[in-house]
Amino acid sequence: MEDKIDRIVDLAKAGNNNAMRTLYDMNREKIMNLALKYTGNREDAEEILHDTFITAFSALQRNKLKDLRKFHSWLYRIGMNTSIDFLRREKKHRYTDMEESNLPDKSSSGADPEDELIDNEKDTRISKAISALSPRQRMIFTLKHHQQMKIREIAATLKCSEGNVKTQLFRAIRSLRNELKPSLVEE
Repeated sequence: MEDKIDRIVDLAKAGNNNAMRTLYDMNREKIMNLALKYTGNREDAEEILHDTFITAFSALQRNKLKDLRKFHSWLYRIGMNTSIDFLRREKKHRYTDMEESNLPDKSSSGADPEDELIDNEKDTRISKAISALSPRQRMIFTLKHHQQMKIREIAATLKCSEGNVKTQLFRAIRSLRNELKPSLVEE
């Protein structure tokens, strides 16, 4: 499978539109989910998605990717940087709306409306707490807990040390605990 992807990346590097389309189709959902986590808005996420692929294919044709086997992590990093740049440019610092984050729809479960309201309030508090994190901490937290990446993978993707990832993750979790502690005590 890796050899096939390497060939597709190599063809895209040479300007083959079908290969670029294949890479887009293979990675679209992952980049879209990443962008949704950062923006909480489908229109903004689609803009980030397109900017990510435009940047990636342009860089690919300028021979910026040396190791074709690292295409997916390289593309993901471009997606993260594009998301952060977008947030800086738009001065938006909120986390994705829970209904946009591909979580199961609680309203379809037939649960008690009061329980649904409490769950929605919890989701809102959690979203606000996550949005209060620094962009770097939010990125690392998202990669670890939403994308299920290992510390080593996050460090490779962000081109930093595993210790730095652990430190930022620890700080993010500590901030979330401090932010959510008052609401957890109430219940």
